[in-house]
Amino acid sequence: CREQGVEVLLHSQPHRNDALRLGLEATASADHCLFCPADQPLLSRDTVMALLLLGQNLPDAIVRPGFQNVPGAPILFPARDYPELSSLPEGKGGSYVAAGHPDRVHLLPVADEKELLDVDTRERLEQLEGLYAAAPQGY
Repeated sequence: CREQGVEVLLHSQPHRNDALRLGLEATASADHCLFCPADQPLLSRDTVMALLLLGQNLPDAIVRPGFQNVPGAPILFPARDYPELSSLPEGKGGSYVAAGHPDRVHLLPVADEKELLDVDTRERLEQLEGLYAAAPQGY
């Protein structure tokens, strides 16, 4: 990240929500924040850029990708949600806040559900390896 000019925040807090809170505090002046899990290797740059563009054009919306109306991650939140995000119950993430504001959630349709695949188990990793082996060059 540092080699790419991306600011890094290291901490020794014990919980996932501590990282979210500290990250929001460090970026409090930003108009939006993107809750982007690191376990979605097929997420495209185009989808992330489209989320950001929608956030600019729908400044109060919570924007997330979806496949066939099933919401996925990452989730883009406007600054108005920072206080609620900073005080999430332990074990809860951005989806918890989004679920509390269904009238403000805007889904960005993605054409391929594989893009929203998260890899957090050995089985999912093997599934991803199979997809990659079968995919055309450059996928």
